[in-house]
Amino acid sequence: MIIPEANTPLLDYEMKRVIEMHSAFITLCDSFALCYKEAEQLINMSEATFVIWDKDSKGLIDAIQLFSILCLYSKGRIEDKCRFLLNLYDFNQDNQILPLTLEFMLTMCMQGICKLFNIDILEEYTEEIQKFIEENYPREVDIPFEELLKVYTTIVQS
Repeated sequence: MIIPEANTPLLDYEMKRVIEMHSAFITLCDSFALCYKEAEQLINMSEATFVIWDKDSKGLIDAIQLFSILCLYSKGRIEDKCRFLLNLYDFNQDNQILPLTLEFMLTMCMQGICKLFNIDILEEYTEEIQKFIEENYPREVDIPFEELLKVYTTIVQS
């Protein structure tokens, strides 16, 4: 698969810059969505890129999904990327994440990857993620960040 040319600028960021852009997003925006003007201002997104990410043509894109992809494809250490993602999805900011939230995070990342490659979002990926979470994590038990960081680092290094 080839990433459309309009999406290639999303791959050029250092992790430090992704963190800075996310901080600016938190300061400037009132919701979890970005309109074209905000995306252009925050990350210098082109209109062609915005159209790819705005799958439902409502004039908004999912900021959490976008920052997930900027993080995943940024230049940086895996530990820093994992910590950023976990903080991004740690909505109650307790340095833990519920399995349901982990499932949401992985699903959003997968959907973002599909948008990055401009392919249809495949439901079987969502089902596989759900199955993985159910088999590996008790449903109502918080998972500490440090445990997840160890797991992710081990997976990436193998």
